[in-house]
Amino acid sequence: MEKEQEKKRYIEFDAVFDIVNTFGFYQNKLYWFVSCLKLPMVVQFGFLVFALGTPSFRCTSSTIANITCPIKKCCENCTSYAFKDSFTSIVKEWNLICDRAYIAAAIQSSYFVGMLVGSAIGGHLSDSFGRKNCIFINCFVMVSVSLGSAFADSYILSCVLRFAVGFSQISLMVSQYTFLIELVGPKKRTLAANATEFVWTIGALFFVMIVYLLPKWRHTVIAGNLVGFVFPLFYRVFPESPRWLVANGHLDEAHAVLMKYGSKTKQPIDEVKLMTLLKNIREEQLTRPQHAKKYHILDMFKTPRLRRWSLIVCFNWFVISLVYFALMLFVSQLTGNIFINVLIMELVGIPSKFISWIVVLKFGRRLPFFTFNVLAGIMLFSFTFVPKKYAMVTTVLAILGKSFMDVNFDNVFLITSELYPTVIRNIAIGTGSMTARCGAILAPYFVMMTQFPGISITFPMCIFGGLAIVAAIAALFLPETLFANMHQSIEETEEVVLHYSIPCCGKPTGHMVKEPHAEKEDLTAKNSDDIVEAVATV
Repeated sequence: MEKEQEKKRYIEFDAVFDIVNTFGFYQNKLYWFVSCLKLPMVVQFGFLVFALGTPSFRCTSSTIANITCPIKKCCENCTSYAFKDSFTSIVKEWNLICDRAYIAAAIQSSYFVGMLVGSAIGGHLSDSFGRKNCIFINCFVMVSVSLGSAFADSYILSCVLRFAVGFSQISLMVSQYTFLIELVGPKKRTLAANATEFVWTIGALFFVMIVYLLPKWRHTVIAGNLVGFVFPLFYRVFPESPRWLVANGHLDEAHAVLMKYGSKTKQPIDEVKLMTLLKNIREEQLTRPQHAKKYHILDMFKTPRLRRWSLIVCFNWFVISLVYFALMLFVSQLTGNIFINVLIMELVGIPSKFISWIVVLKFGRRLPFFTFNVLAGIMLFSFTFVPKKYAMVTTVLAILGKSFMDVNFDNVFLITSELYPTVIRNIAIGTGSMTARCGAILAPYFVMMTQFPGISITFPMCIFGGLAIVAAIAALFLPETLFANMHQSIEETEEVVLHYSIPCCGKPTGHMVKEPHAEKEDLTAKNSDDIVEAVATV
């Protein structure tokens, strides 16, 4: 009964979009404004690659060192090194190589630790203080602290500031994503969740241009963060999410915002009808039972089936994040111009996401997910067979491997949201996200190890390739979810008949039962609301 009431409440609020526009002109303006918040976020990731990137270096302490000590390697008898790249990073300025390389890795890891901690409370902050307040406050804190890091003169201070940047950025991402999903009607939420990624790519391209024009890391950080100070200027004219306003009893404000959405038809909005609907939604929220059972992370391991799924899913989250971020950080170690390498990495992501989106719709989740992981593993294992004179080939392999991991980041999100029952879906996504942060925290140390004698870039790449293939094989033990009904309870999940066959050209095979397209789309869209609060539920 409780689940029926919860479902009814959700549908009742979405009934608002039967009256107002699903994705009208006013919503479009808000959507792209909020999407542009990704621009200052790109700077923070770019900081890891450029400001903390290790330029090419070589021993200069003796004549024999130039012969016996390879480029980008630390040698036992070498006391001085020279950097070759024109870009001045923290590593170059503070000489963070060899026995001091751990400092650069620690600064990078502190950023991911901040994201791990911030993700645990970001959803709660957004629910308590509103999407609008969290968006603008976190944006201001993020760019202010990041700007301050340009003047840091110690690695301890840099670690603290990077931690604060990671904390505020993940809180901003949660609030931003929540606002975008709540801004549009159910049938447009999938579009809303994905179209914003193009802003990220555009931002990455512009940031590379800034780095190219301003080759000193302090200047780059200052210039890159300036755009973030534009957004708080719009605080007074920016509306709060109507869904949050209704949930907190601000019906008049919610009504005023929804009126700006415009009518779904050519007729003006019936203001009385809209207000009556909002009051009914609020009354239903207030009468909703407050004694619902609380679920926890241990419920993911309550039954044999869930235990198996949880171990596989968490392992895949961990591997994908570790490999993705490690390859991103390795870009400064790859053959070729770092600016061109980063540009290609970002541009390759555009068609790869399109291809992945089409493939998962036509052939389900399991086979594409398995295939992308295996392809990434093959790309990384192939480092072993590339002769040194064809070093540029390794750059191509790394870029392709990262693109496969990139699309599987989206796919593991989708699989997790469809696999688990409603009562623990938030917990499952949150737990997966937290294991992903753990993988990201370890990534800088794999990059660091390649500086030491006897350890080439092939070694970590083979580790990544092996992990990717093992994760792919493990994923085959997950059921297909493309045409499966989304379970509501743990008991239902344990008893339902699972399907492992492969859909063909968007059609179910074997004993699969195809659901109506609109219904499946709405369910997927509604999951987006679960996703933005996922980590907070843990």
